[in-house]
Amino acid sequence: MTQPINNTKANEMAAHELPKPKGKGAWYQTGVQIVSGGIAGATGILSATPLMYFKMHMQEKARNPQNPPKFQTNPVKWFAGGGGLAAWMFPQAAFNFYVTELMREKLSNGGKRELTPWEKLGCSSATGGLLTALVAPQELIYTQQKKAEGARLKMIELEKLDPKSVPSKSGMQITQEIWKKYGIKGFYRAAPETAAREMVSSSVLTYLAAEYPVLAPVVGALISQPLDSRKTNKQVDFAYKASLADSFKSKAFAGLAPRVGIYLIFMNVASRVKNQTEKMLLPEKTQGKTEKA
Repeated sequence: MTQPINNTKANEMAAHELPKPKGKGAWYQTGVQIVSGGIAGATGILSATPLMYFKMHMQEKARNPQNPPKFQTNPVKWFAGGGGLAAWMFPQAAFNFYVTELMREKLSNGGKRELTPWEKLGCSSATGGLLTALVAPQELIYTQQKKAEGARLKMIELEKLDPKSVPSKSGMQITQEIWKKYGIKGFYRAAPETAAREMVSSSVLTYLAAEYPVLAPVVGALISQPLDSRKTNKQVDFAYKASLADSFKSKAFAGLAPRVGIYLIFMNVASRVKNQTEKMLLPEKTQGKTEKA
């Protein structure tokens, strides 16, 4: 005589044998995560390009008051370099978002465990520290290129030269000059300050901005401002030396107002563009997040 099959167990076995609903492939999802992060960063920095110009101008003016840079009164000039900034930010933001999500996925055992706020913050901060390897050389070359362009324009104005007779230095020329003078370590000038700033920025971008859209960017800007000022001074002038106490003097906070604006615009625009892009291209993933919440 056969025993009746337990209906509960039978249902569990049948459910286990059913094919899982087909979603997007792993490579597709990874590609979307990387690209959406890059697009988010590029869009965010383009939105804040004029404020980037104001911040750099105010920092340079505070650093060198005897020979201040010329301020561009034409608003169109404030957007100069926006495309370059977007291209520069794309890989950074892509790395930031993707690596943070990867760390959280591993730490939560594939989403089986809910992470604490401190764990989420730790993943974001660690990603920022790792990003320094990419950011430090990029920013050094960018800063040195801006310095060379400022010197070029001043020379043209003082000596009344034809601008075409004094070509601008390319990024490759700046890179070669740094390599010849300082070697590989030259590209990591101000690396500690860059790392600390990136840890703050990453924490705001990939976690805190979504929770506190106004407070987090403002506090992040306040914390990172002296770090960024010290970093910029060291990258502009390889002979620059100053105590840590100088990082908290009034001069170190030159450009704070536009920096707060940059953080507010960039962090909020980037996080929202990232979410909307993934919602369009990975609806099953965002739906799963909504169901968990």
